[in-house]
Amino acid sequence: MDDMKESKQIEMFTDELDKLTGRYASEFDLTVASMVGVLQCQIHQLIHAALISDDDDDDEEDEEETV
Repeated sequence: MDDMKESKQIEMFTDELDKLTGRYASEFDLTVASMVGVLQCQIHQLIHAALISDDDDDDEEDEEETV
């Protein structure tokens, strides 16, 4: 998968997300607002994880500069 273009990865991710949300919409009694709320929480978690990862990378660069 490392050699797969980002556009193809995005397409595959989108397709899987469509299938998942479609399945939950048809099999469960979740409202659209509930599903959107869950997706929003996931967005915030992804952003938070990315920020923490960036902070860790910055810390490693700082350590390399002081050595």
